[in-house]
Amino acid sequence: MRHIQRCALMVVLSGLLLLTGCAPFVENNMIEELSPVIFWSLEDAGEGKLTISTLVPPLIRERKRILKLQVDLIKQGGRGFNLLYYRELKAGQLRMLLIHEDLAKKGIDSLLNNLLTDPDISHRLYLVIVKGSFDDYINSQLLKQENLDYFLYRMLKHYEKKNQGELTIVNLHHFMKKLYSPYSYPMLPVFKVNNENFTY
Repeated sequence: MRHIQRCALMVVLSGLLLLTGCAPFVENNMIEELSPVIFWSLEDAGEGKLTISTLVPPLIRERKRILKLQVDLIKQGGRGFNLLYYRELKAGQLRMLLIHEDLAKKGIDSLLNNLLTDPDISHRLYLVIVKGSFDDYINSQLLKQENLDYFLYRMLKHYEKKNQGELTIVNLHHFMKKLYSPYSYPMLPVFKVNNENFTY
Protein backbone atom coordinates (compact mmCIF):
# COMPACT_ATOMS: atom_id res chain seq x y z
CA MET A 1 0.00 0.00 0.00
CA ARG A 2 2.81 2.40 0.89
CA HIS A 3 4.55 1.59 -2.36
CA ILE A 4 1.47 2.70 -4.35
CA GLN A 5 1.19 5.93 -2.32
CA ARG A 6 4.87 6.74 -2.93
CA CYS A 7 4.48 6.10 -6.67
CA ALA A 8 1.37 8.29 -6.81
CA LEU A 9 3.16 11.05 -4.90
CA MET A 10 6.16 10.87 -7.28
CA VAL A 11 3.85 11.06 -10.31
CA VAL A 12 2.04 14.10 -8.89
CA LEU A 13 5.32 15.87 -8.00
CA SER A 14 6.88 15.20 -11.38
CA GLY A 15 3.69 16.43 -13.06
CA LEU A 16 3.82 19.65 -11.04
CA LEU A 17 7.46 20.18 -11.99
CA LEU A 18 6.64 19.74 -15.66
CA LEU A 19 3.74 22.22 -15.49
CA THR A 20 5.65 25.05 -13.80
CA GLY A 21 6.43 27.37 -16.61
CA CYS A 22 9.35 26.43 -18.80
CA ALA A 23 8.09 25.88 -22.32
CA PRO A 24 9.86 23.33 -24.48
CA PHE A 25 9.81 25.79 -27.44
CA VAL A 26 12.13 28.77 -27.12
CA GLU A 27 11.17 31.94 -28.97
CA ASN A 28 14.34 33.81 -29.71
CA ASN A 29 13.09 37.39 -29.22
CA MET A 30 15.71 39.28 -27.29
CA ILE A 31 14.42 42.73 -26.34
CA GLU A 32 17.31 44.41 -28.17
CA GLU A 33 16.23 42.75 -31.39
CA LEU A 34 12.59 43.89 -31.19
CA SER A 35 11.15 47.19 -32.29
CA PRO A 36 7.54 48.10 -31.47
CA VAL A 37 5.45 49.77 -34.17
CA ILE A 38 3.46 52.82 -33.01
CA PHE A 39 1.49 53.66 -36.15
CA TRP A 40 0.52 52.37 -39.57
CA SER A 41 -0.54 54.71 -42.35
CA LEU A 42 -2.77 53.14 -45.01
CA GLU A 43 -3.47 54.46 -48.50
CA ASP A 44 -5.30 53.01 -51.46
CA ALA A 45 -2.83 51.83 -54.11
CA GLY A 46 -5.47 50.82 -56.66
CA GLU A 47 -6.41 47.39 -57.98
CA GLY A 48 -7.31 46.13 -54.51
CA LYS A 49 -3.87 46.88 -53.05
CA LEU A 50 -2.86 48.98 -50.05
CA THR A 51 0.18 51.13 -49.41
CA ILE A 52 1.20 50.73 -45.78
CA SER A 53 3.89 52.81 -44.11
CA THR A 54 5.39 53.21 -40.66
CA LEU A 55 8.24 55.05 -38.99
CA VAL A 56 11.29 53.18 -37.72
CA PRO A 57 12.86 53.03 -35.26
CA PRO A 58 10.34 54.24 -32.69
CA LEU A 59 11.67 55.55 -29.35
CA ILE A 60 15.31 54.74 -30.13
CA ARG A 61 18.01 57.32 -30.73
CA GLU A 62 18.84 56.36 -34.27
CA ARG A 63 18.15 58.15 -37.53
CA LYS A 64 14.47 57.65 -38.28
CA ARG A 65 13.07 56.78 -41.67
CA ILE A 66 9.77 55.76 -43.21
CA LEU A 67 9.23 52.22 -44.40
CA LYS A 68 6.63 51.90 -47.16
CA LEU A 69 5.21 48.79 -48.83
CA GLN A 70 2.53 47.93 -51.35
CA VAL A 71 0.56 44.92 -50.09
CA ASP A 72 -2.65 42.95 -50.58
CA LEU A 73 -3.28 42.33 -46.86
CA ILE A 74 -2.34 44.16 -43.67
CA LYS A 75 -0.68 41.06 -42.19
CA GLN A 76 1.48 40.90 -45.30
CA GLY A 77 2.61 44.45 -44.54
CA GLY A 78 3.69 43.49 -41.03
CA ARG A 79 5.78 40.62 -42.38
CA GLY A 80 7.17 42.74 -45.21
CA PHE A 81 8.47 45.37 -42.79
CA ASN A 82 10.49 42.66 -41.06
CA LEU A 83 12.25 41.95 -44.34
CA LEU A 84 13.12 45.63 -44.84
CA TYR A 85 14.34 46.44 -41.33
CA TYR A 86 17.11 44.76 -39.37
CA ARG A 87 15.04 44.50 -36.19
CA GLU A 88 11.85 42.50 -35.87
CA LEU A 89 8.88 44.87 -35.87
CA LYS A 90 6.11 43.85 -33.48
CA ALA A 91 2.57 45.21 -33.83
CA GLY A 92 1.77 44.67 -30.14
CA GLN A 93 2.36 48.38 -29.41
CA LEU A 94 0.49 49.59 -32.50
CA ARG A 95 -1.50 52.57 -31.23
CA MET A 96 -2.60 54.58 -34.29
CA LEU A 97 -4.08 53.64 -37.64
CA LEU A 98 -4.08 56.56 -40.08
CA ILE A 99 -6.37 55.84 -43.02
CA HIS A 100 -6.21 57.99 -46.15
CA GLU A 101 -9.49 59.61 -47.16
CA ASP A 102 -9.68 57.81 -50.53
CA LEU A 103 -9.41 54.42 -48.84
CA ALA A 104 -11.96 55.37 -46.19
CA LYS A 105 -14.50 56.35 -48.87
CA LYS A 106 -14.27 52.84 -50.33
CA GLY A 107 -15.15 51.33 -46.95
CA ILE A 108 -13.05 50.15 -44.04
CA ASP A 109 -15.33 47.60 -42.35
CA SER A 110 -13.42 44.54 -43.52
CA LEU A 111 -10.12 46.19 -42.68
CA LEU A 112 -11.20 46.99 -39.13
CA ASN A 113 -12.74 43.55 -38.61
CA ASN A 114 -9.39 42.07 -39.55
CA LEU A 115 -7.60 44.25 -36.98
CA LEU A 116 -10.20 43.54 -34.30
CA THR A 117 -9.67 39.79 -34.60
CA ASP A 118 -5.86 40.03 -34.60
CA PRO A 119 -4.65 38.97 -31.11
CA ASP A 120 -1.42 40.98 -31.47
CA ILE A 121 -3.19 44.30 -31.92
CA SER A 122 -4.77 46.10 -28.96
CA HIS A 123 -8.37 47.31 -29.15
CA ARG A 124 -7.07 50.68 -27.91
CA LEU A 125 -5.91 51.42 -31.45
CA TYR A 126 -6.79 55.02 -32.38
CA LEU A 127 -8.43 55.44 -35.78
CA VAL A 128 -7.87 58.61 -37.82
CA ILE A 129 -8.90 59.66 -41.34
CA VAL A 130 -6.22 61.75 -43.08
CA LYS A 131 -6.69 64.27 -45.91
CA GLY A 132 -3.36 64.81 -47.63
CA SER A 133 -0.06 62.93 -47.53
CA PHE A 134 0.85 61.83 -44.01
CA ASP A 135 4.20 60.47 -45.21
CA ASP A 136 5.20 63.92 -46.52
CA TYR A 137 4.31 65.43 -43.14
CA ILE A 138 6.38 62.84 -41.27
CA ASN A 139 9.38 63.33 -43.59
CA SER A 140 9.30 67.11 -43.19
CA GLN A 141 8.94 66.95 -39.38
CA LEU A 142 11.53 64.24 -38.62
CA LEU A 143 14.39 66.66 -37.98
CA LYS A 144 12.23 69.32 -36.35
CA GLN A 145 10.49 67.20 -33.73
CA GLU A 146 11.98 64.30 -31.82
CA ASN A 147 9.74 61.24 -31.34
CA LEU A 148 7.00 62.64 -33.55
CA ASP A 149 5.10 59.34 -33.67
CA TYR A 150 5.00 59.12 -29.88
CA PHE A 151 3.96 62.78 -29.65
CA LEU A 152 0.97 62.16 -31.95
CA TYR A 153 -0.07 59.14 -29.89
CA ARG A 154 0.14 61.14 -26.64
CA MET A 155 -1.95 63.91 -28.23
CA LEU A 156 -4.72 61.46 -29.22
CA LYS A 157 -4.58 59.78 -25.81
CA HIS A 158 -4.81 63.14 -24.03
CA TYR A 159 -7.92 64.20 -25.92
CA GLU A 160 -9.59 60.84 -25.38
CA LYS A 161 -8.83 60.81 -21.66
CA LYS A 162 -9.81 64.43 -20.96
CA ASN A 163 -12.91 64.15 -23.21
CA GLN A 164 -12.71 67.88 -23.83
CA GLY A 165 -14.94 67.88 -26.88
CA GLU A 166 -12.30 69.67 -28.96
CA LEU A 167 -11.32 66.47 -30.77
CA THR A 168 -13.49 63.45 -31.44
CA ILE A 169 -11.07 60.62 -30.71
CA VAL A 170 -12.19 57.07 -31.45
CA ASN A 171 -10.45 53.80 -30.78
CA LEU A 172 -11.06 50.52 -32.57
CA HIS A 173 -13.17 49.02 -29.78
CA HIS A 174 -15.55 52.01 -29.55
CA PHE A 175 -15.86 52.29 -33.31
CA MET A 176 -16.78 48.61 -33.80
CA LYS A 177 -19.21 48.72 -30.87
CA LYS A 178 -21.04 51.63 -32.49
CA LEU A 179 -20.80 50.07 -35.95
CA TYR A 180 -22.70 46.96 -34.87
CA SER A 181 -25.18 48.83 -32.68
CA PRO A 182 -28.55 49.56 -34.31
CA TYR A 183 -28.88 52.86 -32.41
CA SER A 184 -25.71 54.81 -33.13
CA TYR A 185 -23.50 55.66 -36.08
CA PRO A 186 -19.71 55.60 -35.76
CA MET A 187 -17.67 58.64 -36.72
CA LEU A 188 -13.92 58.99 -37.10
CA PRO A 189 -11.84 62.14 -36.63
CA VAL A 190 -10.59 63.70 -39.85
CA PHE A 191 -7.20 65.42 -39.88
CA LYS A 192 -5.95 67.62 -42.70
CA VAL A 193 -2.24 67.18 -43.24
CA ASN A 194 0.38 68.99 -45.31
CA ASN A 195 4.15 69.34 -45.00
CA GLU A 196 3.91 71.63 -41.97
CA ASN A 197 0.63 70.94 -40.16
CA PHE A 198 -1.48 68.10 -38.80
CA THR A 199 -4.79 69.81 -37.99
CA TYR A 200 -8.21 68.54 -36.91
